[in-house]
Amino acid sequence: MKTIKLLFFTISLLFALSTKAQITKKNWLVGGSANFSSTTAKLTTNTGELESKATGFQIVPNVGYFFIDKLAVGTSVGFSFYNPSGDNNNSSGYSVSPFVRYYFLNSENRVNILTHLGYSFSHSKTENGFKSDSNGFLLSAGPVIYFNSSVGLELTLNYNTIDNNDTNYSNLFLGVGFQIHLKK
Repeated sequence: MKTIKLLFFTISLLFALSTKAQITKKNWLVGGSANFSSTTAKLTTNTGELESKATGFQIVPNVGYFFIDKLAVGTSVGFSFYNPSGDNNNSSGYSVSPFVRYYFLNSENRVNILTHLGYSFSHSKTENGFKSDSNGFLLSAGPVIYFNSSVGLELTLNYNTIDNNDTNYSNLFLGVGFQIHLKK
C-alpha cells in the first residue's frame, strides 16, 4: 500500500511539474487581486504644507482574452474603501480599468514574469457626501507561480499615478492576486 501511495504521489508531482499555463491565443483569463495600501500625501498651499495619511483596501476582479500568445487584453472593476487617519470621513468607490498584460516566458514554465499596464477611471464618495472622479495609470510587474496549468498566484509591485481634478499623486504598493487561465 505504501508503494502505491508513493507511486501515485510521484506521478502526480511529475504531472504537475510538466503542465503548461494557458497563456496562449484564444484562451481566457479570469481572476483578481486584493491590495492593501498606506498613503501619505503632501499639499503645499499659501499658508503652509499639509500632510494627510490614509490606509485602504481594494478588491479588483478582472477578465481578459489572449488575442496572441502571451498577450491578454481585458478589463477590471475595482471596489475600494479608504480610512484617513485622524478623520472619521471614510470613503468608498469603484473603478473601471481596461488593461494590457504580457507574459515574458514560455507557457511551459512553472514560474513566469508578467507586466500589466492599465488605465482607470474611478469614482468615490465620502461619508459627508463629497464626490470625486479621477483618472490614472497602473503599471504592475512581478512573478506568477502556477499551481497547475490553470491557476497562478501573482506577486506584483505596482506603481499607480492618479489625476484627481487639481491634485496629482502617485503611490507604490505590493499586490497579491490569483488568475485562472481557461482553455477554449
